[in-house]
Amino acid sequence: MMMSGSGAETANLVGSAFIIISAITNALYNVLARKLTQRYSLLTITYIMTLFGFIAFNVIAIGNHVIEGTTGEFFQPFSNIKFLLAILYLGILSSLGTSYLSNYALSKIAAAQMSVFSNVATLITIIAGVLFLNEAFHFYHLIGGIMIIIGVIGTNFAGEKRKKDSKEDL
Repeated sequence: MMMSGSGAETANLVGSAFIIISAITNALYNVLARKLTQRYSLLTITYIMTLFGFIAFNVIAIGNHVIEGTTGEFFQPFSNIKFLLAILYLGILSSLGTSYLSNYALSKIAAAQMSVFSNVATLITIIAGVLFLNEAFHFYHLIGGIMIIIGVIGTNFAGEKRKKDSKEDL
């Protein structure tokens, strides 16, 4: 935000707070899901996650419709094929698929490693923005991308070194 000209004086504090909350909840998810993948099947964990998300967001949506007096409009978008396709894509591929794959990864690697790999999504977003949306690519994007790659490689090599050192101690 600072490099793009929107300094602290114009930054949205609520948005910044949500970013911090998102980072904290993502870290909590990684730690808790890592433990749960050792006890429950990946499908069970993914099903429960998806179910709770479905319930939470529908309660919020219905609550908004009740408050606004537009309850009858809740099902109206389901008559639009574009809406249905978007819901299927977001529900199956983006939510169900990524949740399952994240849980699978957490069943195989440490939560710290998974957290670092999720930063690669930022790098992919930058590249996609440049390639598909013709967004500008600046030197700070390059520096940030290099830092992400160094973090991923460094975390994985450090984890491998710890494993190797602990095996040698035995």
